[in-house]
Amino acid sequence: IVVKSERSSRPRHLAKLLKKEKPVGCIVECSAGHRDLSPDLFGEIPVVYLDCSRSLFGNQVAKVVHDGKQTVRAAFRELASNLPAAYAVVGYRERRSWSTLRERAFRTLAIEAGSTCEVFGAEEESAAKRRRRMAEWVARLPPKCAVFAVNDDTAMEVLSACTRAGRRIPSDLTLLGVDNVEKLCENSVPRLSSVQIDSELAGYHAAKLLDEKIHFDVAAKEPVTYGPMM
Repeated sequence: IVVKSERSSRPRHLAKLLKKEKPVGCIVECSAGHRDLSPDLFGEIPVVYLDCSRSLFGNQVAKVVHDGKQTVRAAFRELASNLPAAYAVVGYRERRSWSTLRERAFRTLAIEAGSTCEVFGAEEESAAKRRRRMAEWVARLPPKCAVFAVNDDTAMEVLSACTRAGRRIPSDLTLLGVDNVEKLCENSVPRLSSVQIDSELAGYHAAKLLDEKIHFDVAAKEPVTYGPMM
């Protein structure tokens, strides 16, 4: 198994890389980038796309897709267990389809539970303006509000906003992120709670799909999905 960084496997480098390594199959990890490596670039080499959108390169591509709604349900159950007075959700700093899905799914669950849910979404603004806007927004949240951040980077923004607004976590507000990035969650003050995505299961699905394509030339099916660790 050969693992290559995003930089070393960009489209302009791919042909040379494939010629050198001569892989029997490839898994393209898409969470941080690599939405630009179309199946055509791999020729006859079987390829599976991991952690990508359902729409990436159409329906004929083998994909492993994160089930955002399943992760949101796990987050909501965790936050609801503390019987909060209200809910709020904070979206990613840029408009992203995965963030919008999580924002809407969380708000729907809160409303279905008979509660209210404030939404802090992305706007076209500078980082400094977003920080000011978020601090003002956090200051207005009711006491004992449960705040869901769509990922850990966003949760760190919320922690900083709470410090500027004089809101204390977890005594005043509760906060939950997604991804459980160790360097963020373990080193934040207070420590950040986060939903762990089942990346190991996602990798297993991707390897299984690739093995089927290599040995049995199996046509692409519906995307295989994975969610949080339960």
